[in-house]
Amino acid sequence: MECNACEAMGIHTDEFSVPKSYGINTLKLMCVNPHKLFCYWELTPAFLETAGVLKDRLTLLLKTTDEMAIQHIKLETLVGSYYFDEVPAKRSFFCEILYYDESEKAISLLTSNLIKTPSDRINTDDEECHLWMKKEEGWSEIIHSSISSLSSTKSSKSLVKETALLQKWELHTFSSFEHIKDKQ
Repeated sequence: MECNACEAMGIHTDEFSVPKSYGINTLKLMCVNPHKLFCYWELTPAFLETAGVLKDRLTLLLKTTDEMAIQHIKLETLVGSYYFDEVPAKRSFFCEILYYDESEKAISLLTSNLIKTPSDRINTDDEECHLWMKKEEGWSEIIHSSISSLSSTKSSKSLVKETALLQKWELHTFSSFEHIKDKQ
């Protein structure tokens, strides 16, 4: 809402401010698209003090599930966020906040959730073509689902009209999978 509208309704916008931090140690990873991830973190000063960690020796590390490091970022703040660009599609990722001690040994402080990036292309593999509905199977599915969802007020005459309309429509269409296969 705009400020004027808030004032007219008697709402004070300062009541709805989002805090800069919540005082909870957290590390979250989210998928934006097949090639971009978003990460946010919060580390409390008390956590770092208890762990005996210096904040200028912290690193955010993006890794794949096979432990391959993709990218590291030196953390400048205890609360922040970062976008990882150009990550591979169809892979699983997680993040870690690492502390490097005096001997440069990495110590994991927090680990994020595990996420998987989606595929960035249409799958046309032959072994998965059974997932596509064929025209003949499509008819039985459409009719079956129409009958199972009928309410008691629908007449058989309207069902016959609906089926005829669907059959007429099918004669002028083609399967998406067949269309893709023909273009290859």
